[in-house]
Amino acid sequence: MNSRAGKLLVVESDDALREQIVAVLSEAGYEVSADYREGMKAVLAFNPDAVILGAENCRARRPRC
Repeated sequence: MNSRAGKLLVVESDDALREQIVAVLSEAGYEVSADYREGMKAVLAFNPDAVILGAENCRARRPRC
């Protein structure tokens, strides 16, 4: 495992799923924040290397065909 795996922000509204994602990523060595309610404020405060969006977030933002 890398000594610095990175910082990830998890944006998922389902509490159980979010907790599972955070647990797996934390165990893998990532520093994880999951303050999805704060949105952009969380991104700016935590300064993550990547943001993981839940499925509902992706569907809501996908352009209509």
